[in-house]
Amino acid sequence: METTIDEDEKLRFLNDHIPYKISRLISIFLLQEKCSDCNMPIGYKELVSRVCQEDGFTSGRLLLHFLGLNANSNGDLILYRTKSSDDIFVNDLGGIKFNQNEITVIPDNDKAIIITFLKRANKGAAHMTKEGKGEINGFKVLPDAIKIILRFLKTRLYDPIGKSFILDFKGLNIDMNLIING
Repeated sequence: METTIDEDEKLRFLNDHIPYKISRLISIFLLQEKCSDCNMPIGYKELVSRVCQEDGFTSGRLLLHFLGLNANSNGDLILYRTKSSDDIFVNDLGGIKFNQNEITVIPDNDKAIIITFLKRANKGAAHMTKEGKGEINGFKVLPDAIKIILRFLKTRLYDPIGKSFILDFKGLNIDMNLIING
């Protein structure tokens, strides 16, 4: 079931909400580059890095759900089915939401990365837990997971609606293809 939204609201999502989530997703890349040259004490750099990592997990999780993907407790990539009447999915904006058949053709390596990423994101966003192997691995796959999420957004939202995949948000103007391919 699609949520009915008017054209003005679609534009707000495409021009503000989605770019904001993407900027949070890629903040780890943006701020690590900026912080490497600054005179910030090491403790602050570590804090910035951890905040960016957590932001990457929470924004990435939200964007994967927006695309229709989730992981279950058995470690399987599944469809994200929870939807209240005000939830927005990629198909509500003219994009293509994942279906079950499409999940089966996602390359195994990409699936493993996304599952590990979601396991860490789901634990971290839900409640305080003991650190486990999944959390450590989650941090290791974060850069690759971000690239996969960006690729999914490009192919399932930006390409289908004919919009270039340039992050144009509050003075940022970044070609997302450079991150996907770099």
